[in-house]
Amino acid sequence: MSYTISPAFKGLSCQVCGQQSHGRRFDVLCCLPCAAFFRRYNGLKTKRRCQRENKCEKLGIEFLKKCKICRYRKCISIGMKMTKDEKILEEKGEESFIQNFIEAYEEYVTFQQKLFFNIYPEKLYQQTLVS
Repeated sequence: MSYTISPAFKGLSCQVCGQQSHGRRFDVLCCLPCAAFFRRYNGLKTKRRCQRENKCEKLGIEFLKKCKICRYRKCISIGMKMTKDEKILEEKGEESFIQNFIEAYEEYVTFQQKLFFNIYPEKLYQQTLVS
């Protein structure tokens, strides 16, 4: 699978695995596979144990990619963290996220209406006839 890389991130490496970075996700520069791994593994309730006594990173990138707990530890150690919106999705599900989005949109529309009538007060009591 190929991905388009923004020119701003060309030549920058993923801080987890060293591959080409695709952008800033979860507060660090990382590739899409590492971002997907962090999102999925972060939500798991049970974490496995390392079969190599937590030394996979020292053994090389191939060991690190295969060992989920060492890869997750590396993600945490470089500062990967879930954003507020991502936490809402994880904890409360999609419905809560959608509800928050709707409320924010309603606030935006109300603000835009107030702004419009501050700029054009003569339009406030003007009726429009639809024929």
